[in-house]
Amino acid sequence: MALFALALTLVSYELARRYVRGLPPVLTSAAVLIVVLPLLHVTHADYATGTWVLVALLSPAVVALALPFHRRRAALAASALPTVAGVVAGAAAGIAVAVLAGHALGLSDLLVRAVAPRAATTPIAVAIAGTLGANAHLTAAAALVGGVLCALLAPLALRLARDPHAAGLGLGLAAHGFGTARAAQLDETAGASAATAMALNGLATALLAPLLVPLLLR
Repeated sequence: MALFALALTLVSYELARRYVRGLPPVLTSAAVLIVVLPLLHVTHADYATGTWVLVALLSPAVVALALPFHRRRAALAASALPTVAGVVAGAAAGIAVAVLAGHALGLSDLLVRAVAPRAATTPIAVAIAGTLGANAHLTAAAALVGGVLCALLAPLALRLARDPHAAGLGLGLAAHGFGTARAAQLDETAGASAATAMALNGLATALLAPLLVPLLLR
């Protein structure tokens, strides 16, 4: 059953990549798995056992996202100051909007703390959740859902921004790994900028969230 879970994951992703247009394959294949796995009585434990190799490949996959950054490093260095300033401002704004919107919607402090670091890439967001006293599982879910939804806007962002660098920064900032991967598929400059924004946003969110969230929750 474990090997079946792995095969089903790979097949559903490949079919989504080939035949579903306009949606990230991750989103489409995840929807298929959510429906199919319970019907086939595949437990979470069996699925985790069968797909551990995919989890192990996440780290090298994230590292591989630095390739566009390396190729475009000279161009990125030329705009280093506005890039850093923009990402730090975006990280602070993302945290503030999450906290204030959560309060406006009547969410509990626990949920607000969980969604506050959602724009950081998932491993960093989960680590930040621990410092905020939040539920790491809720934070991981918020980061994944937010990343996938924001990545859907990648083609639109590239068209509206008319600047691959600006569009890439926005995608890396808002959609972390999902946005970076999607940006790299669409444009090398956007991919490099997204990888830069993702890395800087992880650092900025880790530093700012423990300061801003308690302050905004007073």
